[in-house]
Amino acid sequence: MTTSYTVATTTAQDPGAGISLQNVAQIGGQGIALAIAGQIFQSLSVKNLSDTLAGRGFSDSEIRGAIAGAQSMLFMQLTGELRDQAIRAITHAMQKTMILVPIAGGIMILAGLGMKRERIVV
Repeated sequence: MTTSYTVATTTAQDPGAGISLQNVAQIGGQGIALAIAGQIFQSLSVKNLSDTLAGRGFSDSEIRGAIAGAQSMLFMQLTGELRDQAIRAITHAMQKTMILVPIAGGIMILAGLGMKRERIVV
């Protein structure tokens, strides 16, 4: 992930506290975003693939194994259109994780609008 430069207003005696806060906030924010994206992907891909393969006799563990990678035993048993539908079910779940990008952008805009306006001394 790429992060931009951050700015913190501190006293001349406390620059370390500002830097520490920025580092923790950046790393923590990335970790939280990855956890949310992972949960969205797992939940949606299991739901989508379960719906696609309903009535075909595949267990929940086989479905979760298929989500882990295309080399699973489940994918080896699928052919033709059903295999294509299963792949689409997983890729649609991957696409849904991208919703975090515009949501995070909107939150950043709102946070920026709510910040106190002050002059930054360089």
